[in-house]
Amino acid sequence: MTEATATLTASETAIEAEVQENQLMLAARDTRPTVKITVNQFRDMVHANVNGCSIVSVHAVTEPKCNKKHRASKAPVADVVALPIRKSYSVNFGLGADYEKCVRNQIERDGGDPESFTAGEHKWMDTLEKADGSYDQFFGVHSRTGEIYLKVARPIRCGSPVFVDGNGERIEGEALADIKENLFRKPSGSAYINVAMRNARYVAMRGILYEILR
Repeated sequence: MTEATATLTASETAIEAEVQENQLMLAARDTRPTVKITVNQFRDMVHANVNGCSIVSVHAVTEPKCNKKHRASKAPVADVVALPIRKSYSVNFGLGADYEKCVRNQIERDGGDPESFTAGEHKWMDTLEKADGSYDQFFGVHSRTGEIYLKVARPIRCGSPVFVDGNGERIEGEALADIKENLFRKPSGSAYINVAMRNARYVAMRGILYEILR
């Protein structure tokens, strides 16, 4: 084993340990003490305490966008499932990762020219500034809605999502497969997954479980 490989393995082991610690905190969120915090307070906390990239785990709840009709049967969506559908999931990622640097490093590992890549402008997210006027690498703002988003790299690992219908009944098996195929709008591929803070319920990082107030 080379020194470089040993260093990489140690780094991966440390990341996995931090992810597991975060996941244990999220799993115990109903009984574990939390730090209740608003979105703006959470943003201020990150700016004050995070320098570089930090491993973060988020428990979020979203409402997947559906087509008006079932793709196969053409039945109205309300005749297929009680709305709204809610998706509850957890995701682990590196917050504050330098996207261009990550891509260039991967290009170099693949034997290409890292300087050949330049990231384009985001289609819908505008940049934010910290209180001192410097660039905010952790958060962005939706150009149309003004909502605050966590700017994160592709997830390290995602937990299995749970789907429930408008009656609170869990959607599973063939019913879930049919809804995914015929009702949900098809997502576009992206090198980034950006988490809207309005969807975040809990955030685990650096040994602390934050409950995001809405």
